[in-house]
Amino acid sequence: MIYPLVLEKEMEARFDAWRGDFMRLLLELYDPEYVEKAPATLLAFSLAYMRENDMFAGFQDEFIEQGGAQDDPIIYHFTMKDAMARWSTYRQFARVEYQQEVASVKQSELKHGLERILRTSCHALKRIPKTNLIKSSVFMGFQLRTTAKSCDEV
Repeated sequence: MIYPLVLEKEMEARFDAWRGDFMRLLLELYDPEYVEKAPATLLAFSLAYMRENDMFAGFQDEFIEQGGAQDDPIIYHFTMKDAMARWSTYRQFARVEYQQEVASVKQSELKHGLERILRTSCHALKRIPKTNLIKSSVFMGFQLRTTAKSCDEV
């Protein structure tokens, strides 16, 4: 079957709308290391929106740090037991700092929320490198902060 050639009569009018997409394709092709940086005000607004609408994202922002390239995995891990204790601290922090009520969650809800936000799995049992300790319900590559990040920045 032969398809008829459709002539796009308004093609030139569409080029202006496609300008950003064409530039993005050129950058991906010729400079793959290029990273588009968002303005600081947009990042601040996005972070505030996430914090207000996703309690797990707010928890991650304030109390979880990502480790390095697994140089010292002993430091960069935490258990669900530790996360549950820090969650209650986060609830109090959000109430005082942001006048926002954060719900109490079950351990399974926190586990699933952290897996989604951190984009990793919680290991049921994991041998911690260099220590030979076996821990249950462990997130590797991250550590819990003792205080909220925004408290440290002041």
